[in-house]
Amino acid sequence: MVTDENGIERFSMEKDLWDFCQRAKQKIHTEDTQVLGVIYGQVGCGKSVLAQHIGYAIDPTLETSRICFTKDEFMRAVVKSRKQVIIADEGIAIFFSRAAMTKDSRLISEFMAQIRQKNLCILICVPNLLTVDNIVLEATDFCCEVTEIPSMINGRKVQTKGNASFWIEKIKKGVKNQVYYLRKNRNPTFKHMKGPRPVFRVRGNPVGESFKAPWYPTGEESYRKKKESVLDKYIGDDGELSLDKVRQKPISRRDIKNKTLIDTNNRLKASHPELNQRQRAEILGIHTDTLRKWEYMSPNS
Repeated sequence: MVTDENGIERFSMEKDLWDFCQRAKQKIHTEDTQVLGVIYGQVGCGKSVLAQHIGYAIDPTLETSRICFTKDEFMRAVVKSRKQVIIADEGIAIFFSRAAMTKDSRLISEFMAQIRQKNLCILICVPNLLTVDNIVLEATDFCCEVTEIPSMINGRKVQTKGNASFWIEKIKKGVKNQVYYLRKNRNPTFKHMKGPRPVFRVRGNPVGESFKAPWYPTGEESYRKKKESVLDKYIGDDGELSLDKVRQKPISRRDIKNKTLIDTNNRLKASHPELNQRQRAEILGIHTDTLRKWEYMSPNS
């Protein structure tokens, strides 16, 4: 059993996983290196609790400030931490996606270097392993698939969450082989292809009224409060979910420049109707095709 700071037994951990956590702890404290893991599975399968249990076994100082739901929280945690565990929970998954990495590749590269220099253990929780960018996957030391499955306990059928299979990169290139298998498995031709055998598996815990609730190292109330606060920015003044805020994107310099050019083009059309599209494009210093596209997209302009 794993105990808290007061010596109270809080949760059990199978020997294979405990030994793995102690090895990770040794790496970040004495071997001047990082540990990067990706924990993936469907929403509600127990990823977050498992990640916190692994994080606590490696770093008993784990606190809410190092469980991150946004890019800013993650960046702040990386800057302030050393030889500690940081958990990038499900809400931050998009930060590690291919689209985000393409846009912020320089920023990500710098932070990956910071993670190495600060000997951090980073645990990333995502629904799908294949959404993680290759830059991150190349640096991943282990991946873990978490599932929720039915089990028979005391003669009745219950759900167990947190059932996990672990692949370790240094053991037969486990991470790369699992990624390869998942990519191939999307093709119906390879549906019967066997995946790589996990290095080890751990059983999850049953959920229900008569079973012990999962323990959150940072406190369930504070964890859930922080998780729910991520949605606050999408709540309108009337207290309802605002779709406009959900869809809103930050305005870039390019957007501002384009809006200025479009407004200028509209004024040219109104004040100098004799100018054709090509002439207006020359005055604005843009390609005729670009202006044609803008006017097509906004026929009333």
